Amino acid sequence: MTSFAYLAPTFHTIKAIKAHRVAKLSFFIRCDGNVTFLTDVERFNFKSAPHFDIYMCGFEPDLFMEIHFAEFEILGQKHVEGAVDKRKAEFLAGRICAKSSLQSLGVYENVGRSVNRSPIWPEGIVGSISHTSNLAMAITLPSETVNYVGIDCEVMIEEHRARELSSSILVDSELMDSLTSPLPFPEFFTLCFSAKESLFKALHPTVGKFFGFEAARLVSLTPETGEFCLVLNEDLNDVYQKGTCFDGHYHNKNGVISTMVVG
Repeated sequence: MTSFAYLAPTFHTIKAIKAHRVAKLSFFIRCDGNVTFLTDVERFNFKSAPHFDIYMCGFEPDLFMEIHFAEFEILGQKHVEGAVDKRKAEFLAGRICAKSSLQSLGVYENVGRSVNRSPIWPEGIVGSISHTSNLAMAITLPSETVNYVGIDCEVMIEEHRARELSSSILVDSELMDSLTSPLPFPEFFTLCFSAKESLFKALHPTVGKFFGFEAARLVSLTPETGEFCLVLNEDLNDVYQKGTCFDGHYHNKNGVISTMVVG
C-alpha cells in the first residue's frame, strides 16, 4: 500500500488478503516450472464505472527474485536498489500491472519515477498505481479523455486500529456520519482513508504539493452502487478550490477495499 502523501509509514503494517479473480488475461509467469511469483494479471471494473479497466495481480514477495525485472522487461530497478525484497516485489508488481494497462492502450513505454516517488507516465497518459503486501493494481487512461485518475486498495483496517487513527484521518463531519452510516465502522473508516488516498494520487500531479487527510471530506456514500463523493475543505490551487466535488467509486471484496477517483 502507498501511504497518503508518502508520509504515513505506520500504514505499511496493514496486511493484505488475496483478492477475487475476474476476467483473466493471458499473462502468466513461471520460474523453472515451479510456483510463480506472480499470478495472472487480471482486469476488473468498478460496478459504478464499467468503462474504466483496472489491471490487477496477486504476488508472493517470498518468491521474488531480481531476475524478474528482466523477465518482465521492467525498467526502474535502480529506484528500489538497496530496498528489501518485499519492497522490490511491491514495486515490480505495480509496474507489471501498469505495463499491462499501457499496452491495452497501445503504449509500450515504461513508467518513470519522480523524486517524490510518484510515477511519471508516458506523454498523453494519466494513471495510478496501488498495492498492498500481496496485491497490486494500476489504471492508465488517455489524457485527452480525463484530467485525472487515482486508485487505491486497502485491506480492511481492524476496528481498534481504525478508532485509534480516526481523529487523524476523519474530519468532524465524517466522525458524526460514521455513527449513522450503514457500513460498520472499520469499513467506513477504511473507505474514507482509501478514498482520500485516491484523491491525492489523482490531484497531486496537477497540484504539485502535499495536502493531508483534512483537505477533503466524504459527503455522500451509496453502498448499493459503490459510489461516493468527496468535497475539498481548502483551496489546493486556482482550479481545485474549497467546495469542489469529486465523484468516486469503491468496491469491497473479501475484505479488500478498492477506490477510484476519476474525472
